[in-house]
Amino acid sequence: MTGTGNPSASINMVRKHATSREFKGDLSAEYGSWDKQRYVADLQSPLTERGNVRARVVAGYQDNDSWLDRYNNKKTFFSGIIDADLSDSTTLAAGYEYQRIDTNSPTWAGLPRWNSDGSVRHYDRSHSTAPDWAYNDKEINKFFVTLTQRFAENWQATLNATHTNTKFDSQMMYLDAVVNKETGQLVGPYGNYGPGYDYVGWTGWNTGERKVDSLDLFTDGKYELL
Repeated sequence: MTGTGNPSASINMVRKHATSREFKGDLSAEYGSWDKQRYVADLQSPLTERGNVRARVVAGYQDNDSWLDRYNNKKTFFSGIIDADLSDSTTLAAGYEYQRIDTNSPTWAGLPRWNSDGSVRHYDRSHSTAPDWAYNDKEINKFFVTLTQRFAENWQATLNATHTNTKFDSQMMYLDAVVNKETGQLVGPYGNYGPGYDYVGWTGWNTGERKVDSLDLFTDGKYELL
């Protein structure tokens, strides 16, 4: 998982496939701390009488604040996939995924650690350096095709082809300063270098579009080692 800091974890993502040969659905709603609300609909159905061609649609929305002041995150997501059994051992899947993530007042780096007299500065848990105008927005469109061939009872080979288009736009602020303990005013740590070095941070604007085409082939299975 990645954010505005260093990577903190990794997740093995498994795509949801249309596995049911009869209509089934699941609707869920959540409400939690910091006004979190999340709604998800997950529906799948056979498209043929034999059920060898199936479809699945997942759509959802999430909106939540945080323990951090001013922070808010909104997510809209959708995925549609069709799975077709070409034979008893071969499956072809094709689908589309969409995500829209809008983050308001995200932080960039941490809080100023030191007071200007060299003492450690302490904060409330909710304290945030992110201004009201800061944001980090992404829109992701992904198309994919997957061919799976099962063999030798416990083995399968998988071929994935994916096209991903990501649009991103963000404006954030980074602080590099110490704090006057008496007044709470930020003090630039490089002011002694001369005029123009009394800054207390930076702002950044990052916008663009990224397109990625990928193709991968792998085999997995089980075997007994003496």
